Amino acid sequence: MKKVAIYISIILIAAYMTAAFVYTEKLSAGEKCLKVSISVEQRDSIDFVTPKLIANELNLMKLNPIGKAIRSISTDSIENVFKHKEYVEDAQCYITGSNTVKIDIEPIKPVIRLFKDGKSYYMNREGKLINSDTRFFIDLPVVSGNFTDKFTPVRLLPMIDYIERTPTLKNLVSCIEVKDSNNVFIIPNIAGHVVNMGTAGGYESKFAKLLRMYREVMPVKGWDAYDTISVKWDYQIVATKRKGGSRLNIAEYNPEEDESAPDIETVTTAPTNKTN
Repeated sequence: MKKVAIYISIILIAAYMTAAFVYTEKLSAGEKCLKVSISVEQRDSIDFVTPKLIANELNLMKLNPIGKAIRSISTDSIENVFKHKEYVEDAQCYITGSNTVKIDIEPIKPVIRLFKDGKSYYMNREGKLINSDTRFFIDLPVVSGNFTDKFTPVRLLPMIDYIERTPTLKNLVSCIEVKDSNNVFIIPNIAGHVVNMGTAGGYESKFAKLLRMYREVMPVKGWDAYDTISVKWDYQIVATKRKGGSRLNIAEYNPEEDESAPDIETVTTAPTNKTN
């Protein structure tokens, strides 16, 4: 008898769960979205991104879910649309138990100010760009120059991070100008010369060589003696005497050729550690 009772109980529970599931499905099929709740992470630098802006975008894109059947609402579609907006870092969209569609927006987090192709942008760590305009201004490291699909501004971020967390370098570097992937220039706040870092790699050793140049050579030679200081080659620091003309007037980089140090004045021998 005990086994029979357990068996009957299992059947009753299964029947109840089935009935409850069917009832819920029927109920949800007729339920509609009653409200849209929008939250935007506070960010002073991108303060134009507001719940009102997001609500207006929903209406413009005909994605406002209010009044639509809950089962017909694609939260993934709403989420993906906002993730592709230039001013959005991340977006989440989901339905709460009170028939409310919740949209959480995280405004873009720029890490550099970028000038390329005659236009100005802010860029985040993933390389997403937002056009700079009068709606906001952010004081960030400035980068300009020539980039390709293979050599994007994202490649510079490790070096920029290193500069930003090193007080001496942060005070030294005014901006970064890219001639090509083998000629990345630092424009220092010290007027009169530029610094050719070579590639974006090996920046720790290269900056160490540059600071040694500033300590040991420039006070003797004079701060206006050279127009370019190069730390791009292994084991040495090379400087070119001032001749006038463009500070970035150098030969275009040919990726098919290995570049060696030019036959110009070698200022000092670098520490023996090898750079990239």
